[in-house]
Amino acid sequence: MLSQVAWTCLLILSVSTEEDYGGGPAVDEKTQKIDSAIKKVIQAKLPAVTEDTHKHLFTAEAASYSHEDEKLARLKYALFTPKSSHRDANGLLPILVFLHGAGESGNFDVMESQSLPKLLKSNATFAADFPFLTFMPQCPMECMFTQWSEENFKTVDRGLFYIMRRYGGDPKRVHLTGQSMGGWGAWAYAGSRPKVFASVVPICSYVNTDAQLIATELCCAEGPKGGCCPAVWMFHAANDVVVPVEQSEEMNSTLFELNRAKGQVVKFTRYESGPAPPGQEFAAMYGHGSYELAFREPSLYSWMLEQQCEKCAPPTFELAHLAPSPPSPPPKTFMNLRGRSRGTRNHLPRREVADDMNDVPRQTNLDASERPLEDF
Repeated sequence: MLSQVAWTCLLILSVSTEEDYGGGPAVDEKTQKIDSAIKKVIQAKLPAVTEDTHKHLFTAEAASYSHEDEKLARLKYALFTPKSSHRDANGLLPILVFLHGAGESGNFDVMESQSLPKLLKSNATFAADFPFLTFMPQCPMECMFTQWSEENFKTVDRGLFYIMRRYGGDPKRVHLTGQSMGGWGAWAYAGSRPKVFASVVPICSYVNTDAQLIATELCCAEGPKGGCCPAVWMFHAANDVVVPVEQSEEMNSTLFELNRAKGQVVKFTRYESGPAPPGQEFAAMYGHGSYELAFREPSLYSWMLEQQCEKCAPPTFELAHLAPSPPSPPPKTFMNLRGRSRGTRNHLPRREVADDMNDVPRQTNLDASERPLEDF
């Protein structure tokens, strides 16, 4: 881990190129009906969320939900709840969803050893001032080879919905960030849900040949110019040997070309030099640790707090017992056309993993307030 002085020097030496062409995210006024089964979860007897019991809380939890095909999927996640003083006049908190990279799949020890999770868990000063209710889902071990998928995102939808209601998150201020594989995941997740996120912050992310499709799907087709675009701030280091900086440069140019008329806010920070990810096993991946710089940018969080989506709504999903008929074939969109990523993932080193790669995380003992939705 670099010293604070070293980090300061790296930040001073960094060069920031920012494109900002005004406007803001907006979505339609369609309201969403909350299913009675979900209400039972939300309205169950829950302990009060107070500053005394949740100050700087960072905990790993497990939740289980059933997909439409009734295949049980389990979602492990880490959760950070800020001090109550960060709540607005309505008692709500802004939400930040963090998607990790390939090397952190299936292992909390690795995920919490770097980047934003480590800052929230280990840096008391940083945590005390951090205003976001932060949801950090963990992709299963196989995501090292398959990346974030629509199946994963459906489970994340359910977790995000639960956390939003359980801890008082503001649906108008939901922000999304991700690094490396998670940066691509941020593009894919936001593109498949264009009415959920107020801002998207991809870091050292790849897009391969899908830049135009991603840019198009980020904005919903509303209004005379097709507005409804989340604000975007990208970060990348020029010396990244894992994901070339040209990936973010191409995305920046594409967003400027296709979405500036729609009022999308876009910023791009290009570090001339970035570190390798923390850990000796990642030492050869120099330049790829730009997230260690980006998440230390104070202006990033103030910028996110400025982004609001007055007409945004929580993600929607169907409960298995309410949708017994087989789902219709999915439309031909970015998410289901791509398959596996092309090119950049081959540069990622494979960590040695145990023989239990396919083991499913053990379900925790849940009380009535935290039982799977299908139990009600």
